[in-house]
Amino acid sequence: LTSLTQVYSGPLTVTNTAGWVSLTLDNSFYYNNTENLVIAVDENTSGYHSGDDDFYCTQFPGAIRSLYYRNDGTNPDPASPPTGTTSYYFPNTTLVFIPLPALTTTEVTSITHNSAVSGGNITTDGGSAVTARGICWNTSANPTIEHFTVTNGSGTGLFTCDLTGLIPDKTYYVRAFATNETGTAYGNEISFTTAEDPSATEITIGTGTITNVSLPLEPYYGYSYTQSIYYQGAINTAGEITAIQFSYNGNSAWTDQIVLYMGLTSKTEFSSGADWVPVENLTQVYSGDFTVTTTPGWVKLTLNTPFY
Repeated sequence: LTSLTQVYSGPLTVTNTAGWVSLTLDNSFYYNNTENLVIAVDENTSGYHSGDDDFYCTQFPGAIRSLYYRNDGTNPDPASPPTGTTSYYFPNTTLVFIPLPALTTTEVTSITHNSAVSGGNITTDGGSAVTARGICWNTSANPTIEHFTVTNGSGTGLFTCDLTGLIPDKTYYVRAFATNETGTAYGNEISFTTAEDPSATEITIGTGTITNVSLPLEPYYGYSYTQSIYYQGAINTAGEITAIQFSYNGNSAWTDQIVLYMGLTSKTEFSSGADWVPVENLTQVYSGDFTVTTTPGWVKLTLNTPFY
């Protein structure tokens, strides 16, 4: 039952005239047109009607499209229904849709290392008033209002929004959104990359050319986990770390999925192969692709979450 939404509670009234029986929902339901729809009906009025009272259904051979449970004495609990009877039929049903708004996303402009400007154009409201509109963004494709958002008013037409708090040298994906009583619609997706922070300082630690020591990861094996200590005296800079680079020899091109952590420690060395810094003392700062090419040099990762 936790995967279902109650949309109506009340009387179902039929007459002795054959035809459609309509219910206006208490709460509209947004259908995403991606997954299949399930409709559950809980009839909980004691007693019974004529055995000739019935609803028209359609058969779908080869797939069990419905389940039903019926009993004169036991009212089934939808949260924990008893074992039912399978059926290859489903009831003839008409769904009434209120359209979503129609809109587009405008180009991203005024891009700096930590901000940008975008917006949208809502051409139609879908038949009900647009109560919220704005921009949503994320570091992965198909951002929604569950991610980062900024709003600007209501209604149709053009609007602009300031995107702030962005990470330098990071690719973002943005979409305009508009919400009416049916749900939330999105415009086309646009991607952009923020500029590098002009005040950023690069600290390089290590100048060696030694290879085949399984650090910072081991490409030859399917899985690896490593930790390395970098001395404060070698870093000698306080501030927010927004990116990291590793030096690669360019032997071949590949992409792996990695998770990167950072943390602080009083250790100056590891005492044994079991002397890991506990992961709960570390902060996850990156999760995603790690891509190298056949060109030797630095491989840069812009962190999902800056480390301070």
